[in-house]
Amino acid sequence: MGTVRFCLAMLVVYFHVRAAEHFGISLPDGRLAVQLFYVISGFYMALILNEKYVAPSLNSTFYSNRFFRLWPPMMAVMALVIVQFWVTGEVLLFRLTNTTDQFLTYVRALDASALTYLFLTNVFILGQDWIWFLRFDPSTGVTWCPFTICPSHNGASFLVNHPTFTIAIEATYYLVSPLILRRSLRWPLTLCALGLVYHVVAHVAGWNPVVWSYHFVGSAAFFYFLGACAYHGYVRFSGLQPAAPLRIVMVRIEPWGYLVALGAALLVYKQEGAFDSLIIASLLALCIPLLFHRTRNVPLDRKVGDLSYGIYLVHYPLYLLLLENFGPVRGAVLTLLGVVPTALLLYLVVEAPIDRWRQRRVRSKTPAGSVRST
Repeated sequence: MGTVRFCLAMLVVYFHVRAAEHFGISLPDGRLAVQLFYVISGFYMALILNEKYVAPSLNSTFYSNRFFRLWPPMMAVMALVIVQFWVTGEVLLFRLTNTTDQFLTYVRALDASALTYLFLTNVFILGQDWIWFLRFDPSTGVTWCPFTICPSHNGASFLVNHPTFTIAIEATYYLVSPLILRRSLRWPLTLCALGLVYHVVAHVAGWNPVVWSYHFVGSAAFFYFLGACAYHGYVRFSGLQPAAPLRIVMVRIEPWGYLVALGAALLVYKQEGAFDSLIIASLLALCIPLLFHRTRNVPLDRKVGDLSYGIYLVHYPLYLLLLENFGPVRGAVLTLLGVVPTALLLYLVVEAPIDRWRQRRVRSKTPAGSVRST
């Protein structure tokens, strides 16, 4: 599963640096990669809530461990970005390039409620997804102005690290997960079905797909709870008797076979149809029980997967900096070459020490033999 996460993270990088335009090699949309991340997150959250944080008394530990998994690396990258702005005297954000003085002058003119909202969402993650529906203006205050629908939208330009709004969406689902994912398959299956209905309604009604099928927090329900359903498939697969014909056939197929099949499906669809992301996500959900079964004890797969979060965090600020100094093509190349070493440095300095601490604090509160950390 770590290899899948790594590949999805690199697809997001490829999408953001506009590599398809520069190099003529078209790969699946980065938005699709994010939606597939939601599927994997749903699977892992169902896994750990049923096999690690098994009792309601462990909910506070679950929430705090999620916080310490997401927040410190995110703050480390944000701090570096802000230092870069001060040192260079230039603010580089999503669709915004300005001098530091000009940017601060605009921000200081905003009212207190807008400044409070921007500060809290940038620092504490939750609420970043709603910035994509807002405009911040000194004269009119905070107004409803959805991205791609409203030409004067500027809310997304106030995120210090543009892609982290999807982490806010995931964090929203983490908040409700202990209340839902410890239950029977019926609950995630029902919510997944409702999420599917939402996407069908959005398409039939002609709602803007970028806004309402991607940026809106409710659009992730299908993917997240589909991943939780995949966990129940994993439990049932693991419970099959060793001699069961289905288990013998599936286990003997190498994980790379599933990855090749999924990759082929990605290349065929490329999210050109209205429901392609739903189809690809369903294919991934079918593969997850088998992939996890075969890779859960593979150290190399785990180490590769550990880089995915860092790649996601560092790639966009790195790209904006390189784009400004080296131009579109060289900036894209240097980002693709430099994102993995940068993510590795973030992992070694920030993520790995905190993860060891997280596992120590939870080990004494969970049953022996619990699943591996996540």
